[in-house]
Amino acid sequence: MRWLPAFLLGCISLAPSTARAADPLSRTLRESYKGLKMFLVYSGDAMPEEYYSFKFAPTWRTFSDYLVHVAEANYISCSTLRMVAQPKVELSGTMSKSELMKWLKDSFDFCDPAFANATDAKLLTQITSGERTLYPVEEMIALTNSLSEHYGNVACYMRIKGVTPPSTLRTQRIMK
Repeated sequence: MRWLPAFLLGCISLAPSTARAADPLSRTLRESYKGLKMFLVYSGDAMPEEYYSFKFAPTWRTFSDYLVHVAEANYISCSTLRMVAQPKVELSGTMSKSELMKWLKDSFDFCDPAFANATDAKLLTQITSGERTLYPVEEMIALTNSLSEHYGNVACYMRIKGVTPPSTLRTQRIMK
């Protein structure tokens, strides 16, 4: 019986805090989105403009085209999540780095409220957006998956051009 207090203390210390236990789905998606946003914005800022037109293979997108695609996906998905009209934005892979980075950052600013205001209950309540009926969680997962995929594309381009991707920089700082 002497083990019981130690066992209970161990269980209590391993139990999640109430703040962490609240809305685990929306919290996880929000944290994932924040990290991907940071990585993609940093990547665009870190890559020299001379490499924005670089493409790994003839059928692949250029580095700037990947950033354009991310910004467009942000506007499409987050207009659905926020149930507002999609902003009229004309993006092009031939924009200057500063123009493109402004639009990329603006697209994430447009998405921020959708993630900031998400709760598990809201994510699991069906909505209608245009002709689509869906659960917001579906759109959020699709967007964060897409952001993750395209960060992977962008990180490869950075490595090919000798620029260290932000996820590696973060790991190197933690490891030291």
